[in-house]
Amino acid sequence: MGLFSNKRGMAGVFISFLLIALLALFAAKGYQNYVVPYVRYALFASLFALAAWLFLAIREWRRRSYKRNYHALFAPLTLILLLAASPFLPPPAVKAKSPEPGAVQAPVEEEGSVDEWNKTIKLSSDNFYKTILEISKDPKKYEGWTILLTGEVSRDDRSLPEGVVTVGRVAMTCCIADTSRFGIAAYSDHGKLPMGSWVRVKGTLGTMTSHGQLLPDVHPVAITKAPPVLGFIYP
Repeated sequence: MGLFSNKRGMAGVFISFLLIALLALFAAKGYQNYVVPYVRYALFASLFALAAWLFLAIREWRRRSYKRNYHALFAPLTLILLLAASPFLPPPAVKAKSPEPGAVQAPVEEEGSVDEWNKTIKLSSDNFYKTILEISKDPKKYEGWTILLTGEVSRDDRSLPEGVVTVGRVAMTCCIADTSRFGIAAYSDHGKLPMGSWVRVKGTLGTMTSHGQLLPDVHPVAITKAPPVLGFIYP
């Protein structure tokens, strides 16, 4: 009996494709921008469960009808694999330890603030959403202010004028299915803000009209590369 005429063989093929897809997802690491941190543990568990399932599917496909049924081994084998892999799983976020001497640490994001005296706005993950929303309510009030922000460059809004992009983050309003990019328009300054790049921008706030509405925009005075900031911003 051929592989594709055997239900167990077909199951093994589909499990293989799913396992490869999950491995590719982990290798790309882009999923970290779109899931809450603890979801990765479920993905790890799925990988090991699928690997165990694939192993059993292959055994079942090859065995003769009079041989012992191995379905009963699925649950304990999955548990054994998960326990064996536990030392390699990322530690929980609440469990922190002192860094080793000389270790390279990930950059700590600067705290956000709105300094009305010096007319300076610093955006961070904590105040990114609410501050841009507040600026958008009255762009004229903040015209000429200095703004500093870190974000990913995109051009999802095709109605923006040529040379204008969005510097923003991924915002989650209520759940993982309700995520979208949220940011502020900025002038690309002759391609200095390439699509998909993470940048640290210092600029001056101005105003522009989009969709018949007056909105804030940023005229950059300094642009530097920045490491990606993982996670979401929230209202």
